[in-house]
Amino acid sequence: MVEKKETESSTPRKTRAPSKARTKRAKDGSLRGSATKYSPEMCGKAREHFKEGYGMPTLGAALGVGHTSVYNWRKVHPEFDKACSEGEETALLWWENKGREGMTGKISGFNAAVWIFNMKNKFGWRDKQEISGDAEAPLTIEIVKLGEGK
Repeated sequence: MVEKKETESSTPRKTRAPSKARTKRAKDGSLRGSATKYSPEMCGKAREHFKEGYGMPTLGAALGVGHTSVYNWRKVHPEFDKACSEGEETALLWWENKGREGMTGKISGFNAAVWIFNMKNKFGWRDKQEISGDAEAPLTIEIVKLGEGK
């Protein structure tokens, strides 16, 4: 019979339960519990970011922080949230201007399909679909697979 000796590695370790978020809000609305890189200058930096047509997903990288920080700052700092909201409108204007310039020949090699795809993904643009007919009659939809035409 082999005798099992208890060694340091076989002794169960005391583990700490996973901690809950330790970040708390102070009375002034700022987050407490971890250092933040936020400063009021971030509002101006965000506005500059959007002026070039960039959007929210890349703002954190432009400011040198993670995207989670950016979204937390929007919740905590009303002036930053306002800068971002206005900035998103500025970015949309930038892209719409590029589309107009491209469609009027001011941008050499403009690719309208890429621009449209970008607008759909970045700003939620959709193709307009209309269905008309008798409101009382049932709607019939026919699905035809490619190569199986009638």
